[in-house]
Amino acid sequence: MKFLQQVINTYHGRGIKFRQILGERQFECIRKPMEVIVITVNTTAYNKHVPEIERYIRTLKERVRATTSTLPCKQLPHQLIVDIAYKAVFWLNCFSHKNGIHSKLIPPTIVTGSKVDFNKNCRLQFRTYLKFHKQHNN
Repeated sequence: MKFLQQVINTYHGRGIKFRQILGERQFECIRKPMEVIVITVNTTAYNKHVPEIERYIRTLKERVRATTSTLPCKQLPHQLIVDIAYKAVFWLNCFSHKNGIHSKLIPPTIVTGSKVDFNKNCRLQFRTYLKFHKQHNN
Protein backbone atom coordinates (compact mmCIF):
# COMPACT_ATOMS: atom_id res chain seq x y z
CA MET A 1 0.00 0.00 0.00
CA LYS A 2 2.86 2.38 0.79
CA PHE A 3 4.35 2.12 -2.70
CA LEU A 4 0.96 2.18 -4.41
CA GLN A 5 0.15 5.36 -2.51
CA GLN A 6 3.42 6.91 -3.76
CA VAL A 7 2.46 6.10 -7.36
CA ILE A 8 -1.04 7.53 -6.87
CA ASN A 9 0.41 10.71 -5.30
CA THR A 10 2.85 11.10 -8.22
CA TYR A 11 0.03 10.90 -10.74
CA HIS A 12 -2.25 13.17 -8.69
CA GLY A 13 0.58 15.73 -8.49
CA ARG A 14 0.48 15.97 -12.29
CA GLY A 15 -3.33 16.24 -12.37
CA ILE A 16 -3.96 12.65 -13.44
CA LYS A 17 -6.74 11.01 -11.44
CA PHE A 18 -7.12 7.26 -11.00
CA ARG A 19 -10.58 5.80 -11.30
CA GLN A 20 -9.75 2.13 -11.60
CA ILE A 21 -6.92 -0.30 -10.91
CA LEU A 22 -6.74 -3.55 -12.87
CA GLY A 23 -4.96 -6.43 -11.23
CA GLU A 24 -4.81 -10.10 -10.54
CA ARG A 25 -6.56 -11.84 -7.66
CA GLN A 26 -3.71 -11.17 -5.22
CA PHE A 27 -4.62 -7.44 -5.26
CA GLU A 28 -8.03 -8.12 -3.74
CA CYS A 29 -6.59 -7.07 -0.35
CA ILE A 30 -6.30 -3.42 -1.46
CA ARG A 31 -9.98 -3.11 -2.41
CA LYS A 32 -11.15 -1.55 0.90
CA PRO A 33 -8.34 1.05 1.23
CA MET A 34 -8.83 2.08 -2.41
CA GLU A 35 -12.60 2.48 -2.00
CA VAL A 36 -11.89 5.06 0.72
CA ILE A 37 -10.12 7.25 -1.87
CA VAL A 38 -12.75 6.47 -4.56
CA ILE A 39 -10.69 4.10 -6.72
CA THR A 40 -12.30 0.91 -7.98
CA VAL A 41 -10.17 -2.23 -7.87
CA ASN A 42 -11.06 -4.66 -10.63
CA THR A 43 -9.43 -8.05 -10.17
CA THR A 44 -9.45 -11.04 -12.48
CA ALA A 45 -11.17 -14.35 -11.90
CA TYR A 46 -9.34 -17.12 -10.06
CA ASN A 47 -6.21 -18.28 -11.91
CA LYS A 48 -6.64 -15.68 -14.71
CA HIS A 49 -4.36 -12.80 -15.73
CA VAL A 50 -4.66 -9.27 -17.14
CA PRO A 51 -3.59 -9.71 -20.81
CA GLU A 52 -2.11 -6.20 -21.21
CA ILE A 53 0.07 -6.61 -18.14
CA GLU A 54 1.16 -10.13 -19.13
CA ARG A 55 2.18 -8.89 -22.59
CA TYR A 56 4.19 -6.01 -21.13
CA ILE A 57 5.97 -8.39 -18.73
CA ARG A 58 6.78 -10.74 -21.61
CA THR A 59 8.18 -7.86 -23.67
CA LEU A 60 10.27 -6.69 -20.71
CA LYS A 61 11.65 -10.21 -20.14
CA GLU A 62 12.58 -10.46 -23.82
CA ARG A 63 14.50 -7.18 -23.65
CA VAL A 64 16.35 -8.23 -20.49
CA ARG A 65 17.22 -11.64 -21.96
CA ALA A 66 18.42 -10.05 -25.19
CA THR A 67 20.73 -7.73 -23.25
CA THR A 68 22.06 -10.37 -20.86
CA SER A 69 22.71 -12.80 -23.73
CA THR A 70 25.31 -10.37 -25.10
CA LEU A 71 27.33 -10.49 -21.87
CA PRO A 72 30.38 -12.77 -21.70
CA CYS A 73 29.71 -14.20 -18.22
CA LYS A 74 27.12 -16.71 -17.01
CA GLN A 75 26.69 -15.38 -13.46
CA LEU A 76 25.59 -11.75 -13.24
CA PRO A 77 25.59 -9.53 -10.15
CA HIS A 78 22.11 -8.80 -8.85
CA GLN A 79 22.54 -5.02 -9.25
CA LEU A 80 23.50 -5.46 -12.92
CA ILE A 81 20.28 -7.39 -13.58
CA VAL A 82 18.27 -4.69 -11.79
CA ASP A 83 19.94 -1.96 -13.89
CA ILE A 84 19.34 -3.89 -17.13
CA ALA A 85 15.65 -4.24 -16.22
CA TYR A 86 15.48 -0.54 -15.30
CA LYS A 87 16.96 0.46 -18.65
CA ALA A 88 14.59 -1.88 -20.51
CA VAL A 89 11.60 -0.20 -18.84
CA PHE A 90 13.15 3.22 -19.47
CA TRP A 91 13.45 2.59 -23.22
CA LEU A 92 9.99 1.00 -23.49
CA ASN A 93 8.59 4.20 -21.95
CA CYS A 94 10.65 6.57 -24.13
CA PHE A 95 8.31 6.34 -27.07
CA SER A 96 4.66 7.25 -27.24
CA HIS A 97 2.25 4.41 -27.90
CA LYS A 98 0.00 4.66 -30.94
CA ASN A 99 -3.05 4.03 -28.72
CA GLY A 100 -1.66 6.02 -25.78
CA ILE A 101 -3.22 9.01 -24.07
CA HIS A 102 -1.05 11.47 -26.02
CA SER A 103 0.37 11.22 -29.53
CA LYS A 104 3.49 13.35 -28.89
CA LEU A 105 4.31 13.25 -25.17
CA ILE A 106 6.05 10.18 -23.78
CA PRO A 107 5.01 8.59 -20.45
CA PRO A 108 7.89 10.04 -18.34
CA THR A 109 6.98 13.55 -19.49
CA ILE A 110 3.28 13.01 -18.76
CA VAL A 111 3.80 11.45 -15.32
CA THR A 112 6.84 13.28 -13.90
CA GLY A 113 7.38 16.20 -16.26
CA SER A 114 10.90 15.01 -17.05
CA LYS A 115 12.18 14.94 -20.61
CA VAL A 116 14.54 12.41 -22.11
CA ASP A 117 17.85 13.93 -23.13
CA PHE A 118 19.05 11.78 -26.00
CA ASN A 119 22.50 13.44 -25.89
CA LYS A 120 22.84 12.12 -22.34
CA ASN A 121 20.97 8.81 -22.59
CA CYS A 122 22.28 7.71 -25.99
CA ARG A 123 25.91 8.69 -25.62
CA LEU A 124 27.21 5.15 -25.08
CA GLN A 125 25.91 1.78 -26.12
CA PHE A 126 25.51 -0.96 -23.51
CA ARG A 127 28.76 -2.95 -23.07
CA THR A 128 30.90 -0.08 -24.34
CA TYR A 129 34.42 -0.47 -22.96
CA LEU A 130 35.56 2.52 -20.95
CA LYS A 131 38.99 3.21 -19.58
CA PHE A 132 39.65 6.12 -17.28
CA HIS A 133 42.22 7.12 -14.75
CA LYS A 134 41.35 8.50 -11.37
CA GLN A 135 43.92 10.79 -9.81
CA HIS A 136 45.09 9.56 -6.44
CA ASN A 137 47.86 10.05 -3.93
CA ASN A 138 49.42 6.86 -2.64
